[in-house]
This record gives sequence, C-alpha cells and structure tokens, in this order.
Amino acid sequence: LVVSDANRQVILKILQVVREALPRETVICSDMTQIAYVANQMFPVFEPRTWFHPVGFGTLGFALPAGIGAKFGKPESPVAVLVGDYGSQFTLNEIGTAVEHKLPIVILLWNNSSLGAIHDNMVLYGIQPNAVTLMNPDFQLLARAYGCAAERPGNLKALTAAIKAALKADGPTLIEMTPAMANA
Repeated sequence: LVVSDANRQVILKILQVVREALPRETVICSDMTQIAYVANQMFPVFEPRTWFHPVGFGTLGFALPAGIGAKFGKPESPVAVLVGDYGSQFTLNEIGTAVEHKLPIVILLWNNSSLGAIHDNMVLYGIQPNAVTLMNPDFQLLARAYGCAAERPGNLKALTAAIKAALKADGPTLIEMTPAMANA
C-alpha cells in the first residue's frame, strides 16, 4: 500500500522516537496500519524474532493478541504493539486480557482518524476518497475502562517519556499517537 510522502515524513519522525525509546531487544508486533507499512521498510530491528507483521491476508487486529502471546512466550523481554485506530477496534477487548494478567505491554496506537493508506491509494489513482475518514471512539476512555493506563502525548518529547514510563508499568499502557505530535 502507498503512503504519501507527506505522511511518510511525519511517520518517520515518530518512528525515530519510538526506536530510540524502546530497548533493542523489544519484541514488536505490528498491525495493518500506515505507520507499520513505513516501519516495515525503515524501522531498525537489531535482534532476531523481534519484529512480527501480518503478511498475506492483511489481518486487521493482529498486533495486540500477538503482543500478548509474545509477552507470555518471552516474559523477560519488553513487548510493544504498533496498531492503527481502525485495526485496534477489531481486538480492543484484548486490553482486558493484558490488564488481567498484568502484562506490561506498550500499546502504540496510531490515530490518524482514517484508513490512511487506503485514502492515499485512492488519491494516487484519481479516486475521490470515500468511506476512509473515521469516527473513532475515545481510546483513552476505553483503555481506562479496562483498567489500562492511557496517554496521549502532545509532542515527541512527551512520547519518549510515555514510552519510558510504560516500559516500567505493572500492566499495559495505551499510548495514542497522532500525526500532529510530530510537528508540535
């Protein structure tokens, strides 16, 4: 899928902060989302078996259940998931599983309020974007309803602090990232 140059530049700024904040050995499970498409090409991975992405059928909702499995499989390793606003809604209820088991998973939720890659592909092919702008729930309230910590950093410095705190937490933390934070 295509990611526009403007979106790619914003995403690269955010991914650089994510990479610097996460330990090298972090197991990262990604979803079908624009930020993961860029990360598949550009995100440095230093250790074997630490980057998991659903290839083939493009499974939305893969990241969080995979991250929970990764944390059970490698409890000593930090685990982060990279999920989009739309894909997260396929398995959002699994936050309850992570809370119940006190799994310190860093949930990096990319909220661009759209199906961004599909939007960019429509524009690329001269198609008027249709049904790609979403009305999202309040992810902060949903996470907290499950007993999960939740943050919405306003800038990249705050994103670093949120990731560092999430790595030390006693359970999962949802960190909602937006395109605006890259330029704040």
